[in-house]
Amino acid sequence: MGCCCSSDYDEDWIENIDICEHCNYPIDPDSKRQQLMRNGSEVRDPLVSYEAMSPPCSPLQGFYNGHTKVAIKNLKQGSMSPSAFLAEANLMKNLQHPRL
Repeated sequence: MGCCCSSDYDEDWIENIDICEHCNYPIDPDSKRQQLMRNGSEVRDPLVSYEAMSPPCSPLQGFYNGHTKVAIKNLKQGSMSPSAFLAEANLMKNLQHPRL
C-alpha cells in the first residue's frame, strides 16, 4: 500500500479509514493515484477528512479540495440500486440550498 506523499505510510496510516495522516489523502492499494470521473468531469482531489456527524446517523462530514465542507452518504450493501443512488445524486446537484 502507499499514498500520494513521500511519508512512511505504515506509520501514518489510519486503520479502517485508509487515509494517510501526513497528507490526508486516501491510501491507494496499488500505489497509484486513480483519476475519478463523474459525469465526464475529472475529480482531482479526493475527500480528505472524515468524521461522524452523530453516532446513530450514517452520514459523515468531509472536506472536498481541503476546504469545501461536504456530507458523505454511506449506503448499506443492497439498500439502494446504483441507478437510484445516481438519480438522487443528480437531483441533489440541481438543488439550490445552503446545506447542499
